Amino acid sequence: MKKQFEKLTEITDLETYNKVMAYLDETERYATQNGYLINPEADNEYTRELGRIGTMTADYESIYMEFKHLKVENPLFISEVFVRHINAPQKGRIIFSGEAFESDESECLQGLEACKSEAEYFFERLKQDFVKTYPNLSSVHYKDELTFINDFISQAETPHKRKAAFTLINGTWINETKNEEFEYLRLKYGYYETYLIPGAFNAISREVYAKYFLFKDWLENELQSNESGTNPQCLEAKVNTEEKLHTPKAFAEIMHLPELLNDCLQLLRETDKPCINEKNRFIRNKGAFVVWFNTMEAKGMFNCRFSKDVTRAATLNHNFTDLNISESIFRQPNKRAKDNFQRDFEHSISALKL
Repeated sequence: MKKQFEKLTEITDLETYNKVMAYLDETERYATQNGYLINPEADNEYTRELGRIGTMTADYESIYMEFKHLKVENPLFISEVFVRHINAPQKGRIIFSGEAFESDESECLQGLEACKSEAEYFFERLKQDFVKTYPNLSSVHYKDELTFINDFISQAETPHKRKAAFTLINGTWINETKNEEFEYLRLKYGYYETYLIPGAFNAISREVYAKYFLFKDWLENELQSNESGTNPQCLEAKVNTEEKLHTPKAFAEIMHLPELLNDCLQLLRETDKPCINEKNRFIRNKGAFVVWFNTMEAKGMFNCRFSKDVTRAATLNHNFTDLNISESIFRQPNKRAKDNFQRDFEHSISALKL
């Protein structure tokens, strides 16, 4: 392979940029035709050279050029919200330069679900650290922390960074930097619903999701409660307030028609892969329990009202052994679980009430 611009480390003028882009296109075309880019995970002199040159051109574009649509060549289906926020040329799909590598949607969603599940650990750590840092909490502490997070989001939500976050060459990120802002954008706009989370990004993905999604939502909810005067105690008391005031009860005690309980529980045993065993012990798929509980509540199966997600989670954990579900999962509903279970649960529970 004959390399060009080997001593070039930065592009600062349009003439150099055009020459480098011509070299980039020629190299990419040759590598594609000769099979060097068939595997998106491949590590060879062509993928490394494309990454080196691509990083410089992307940096030049983000600094010196106006934001434009990504180059149109090959389609990669992706969520509509993602398309809308990066100004894609077609509604319902985004098109990248070079060859786009599609992944099985179910595999992508499994990877995203695993990332969100692992993020729960980091989310709990963030809450614990927050408590230790501010032992005497007030609204000011919540607002200061939210200001920091919202400033980060504002800095990430720029056209140039959106372009850099989603620009690919043959299924490989032009900018391989483990950048929190890029990962935030990819998570927010649904990119990983149809594209696998690369292994190298998984650690940072779950930390970003924990901090800028779960932790942010929790701070906003706690701030609202604090300012409304409903929870005047310290944060540790706040986290457990609803459990203390409302001890979780067995489903048989809170159902309008307790005689229907077994039929309702059976719905969780008759999914394609059972979610509980005959002793109501958790087996798999926490998202299904959220959908099931929300459907039970919406259909008026309970004789009480649940004002907070923390109580919903506590009630589920009380009734299903080893479930250990967090209230945050109610605030970030699992799209795949809703698609797979909601319609069946709604139909079956409505039929039970007839």
